[in-house]
Amino acid sequence: MNGFLKNDGIEITDLFADLSSGAILLRFLSLVSNTELPPASRGRLKVHKLENCSKALTFLKGGWARRLHNGPALTCDTHAQHKHTYRHTPTSAL
Repeated sequence: MNGFLKNDGIEITDLFADLSSGAILLRFLSLVSNTELPPASRGRLKVHKLENCSKALTFLKGGWARRLHNGPALTCDTHAQHKHTYRHTPTSAL
């Protein structure tokens, strides 16, 4: 995560505290997905933090996370990835 954010001068030292406002999370998602996201609310109240986290969740629910990978089993199990990626269709089925 710090690898993506270092060009913006952001370093995460405490994951929970640094991502709690949602502003850094939005920036990270923007960099990883190469997508322009709505600007983060800069307020310090809980309502601003909730708004930022809501923007991040809306983005993830919009399908970007589903395009990233097909599930935790396929991410962790390389055999399952190859089995899923290289599907062989028998010629007799055509």
